[in-house]
Amino acid sequence: MSPKAHTLATAVGICIILRSVLPTAARADVEATIDRIYGAATLYEDKSNPTIQKFAFTGRFQLDAYNVDADQGNDNGWDMRRWRMGFKGGMFQNFDFKIVGDFNDDPDDFYKRLTDCYLGWKSASGVVLKVGKQSVAFTLDGHTSSNDLYTTERSTIGNNVWFPEEYMTGISLDGEHDNWRTVAGVYSAGSENGEFGHFDGSWFALLSLAYEFSRVQSLDEGTVILDFVYQAPDIDNTFTRPNEYVGSLSLILKRGRWGLQGNISGTRGYGSQGNLFGYLIMPLFDITDKLQAAVQYSTLDSSDPQGIRLGRYADRVVTGRGDDYRQFYAGLNYYVDGHRLKLQLGLDWTRMEDSTDSGGDYRGLGVTLALRTHW
Repeated sequence: MSPKAHTLATAVGICIILRSVLPTAARADVEATIDRIYGAATLYEDKSNPTIQKFAFTGRFQLDAYNVDADQGNDNGWDMRRWRMGFKGGMFQNFDFKIVGDFNDDPDDFYKRLTDCYLGWKSASGVVLKVGKQSVAFTLDGHTSSNDLYTTERSTIGNNVWFPEEYMTGISLDGEHDNWRTVAGVYSAGSENGEFGHFDGSWFALLSLAYEFSRVQSLDEGTVILDFVYQAPDIDNTFTRPNEYVGSLSLILKRGRWGLQGNISGTRGYGSQGNLFGYLIMPLFDITDKLQAAVQYSTLDSSDPQGIRLGRYADRVVTGRGDDYRQFYAGLNYYVDGHRLKLQLGLDWTRMEDSTDSGGDYRGLGVTLALRTHW
């Protein structure tokens, strides 16, 4: 980790400690100060201005300290997980834009890639049209921003069923009616680069239907989401995974101090990629208004050998693939300022079997301490 990143992490750690030990009145002052600091990212805002309604500096900083202890080997270190910066805003009352880059902490290799780079338009009925590079959400992991994850990393379903690149070049429509929300889009799936892609492969389409039922069942939150993806097979589709069809069903529940999230996903692969089927379940419990416990069990199976990739950090010990994956995760989340500034501690036990004995077997324990902040 660079000295600059280490200094920032230390400063945030001091703020967290102060927030914990100060008396109530002083904590309120600290929270007001945090609001002012984060609020400074909004550089201009005037809803009555017919030309520019808002212009803001946006980004996220995510830092991990990790340790992996597996039968096959060990690894540990610091990882600047994400460092993104850019701008977003609203204009002409019905348009919005966002352009964000992903960066390294090495000044000699500072720029990594573009994430968001799109123009959006909102109709009088509330339907949103987006054109450009944008987030493509399916599966529970895909629908959850990395800012808002309850675990230190996305699950194996997110790593294998969802695509490795969240941001794709395409066009989408997003609309709501009563308790329903529909998202439909068509995107380029060609070979990958740091910007918009090379447009030399094929395409994929997404249809996502969500129903919000919290008012019906007296819940704080209640949503069920059904996703369907079709991808035209092409060996040059490196922005995506080689899955021709993807189906996914997600459930999000919250009532009082308890929460429950779950997902079932399946794919039909093409080429050498086998079909995948998996599920996860994740209970959540708010110990206090700042401290939360999260437990997750996830499983994924492949119809063909070597169809499953390991997650982050475990794949630094074993780079091979397997066909039977199980993981149990337990963690604590401390919210200094909601998801806007939080600390996460996660412990995972992971097992992957490779029926061909080609280097994909893995059994290990991982620990991650994570800092997450966004503005």
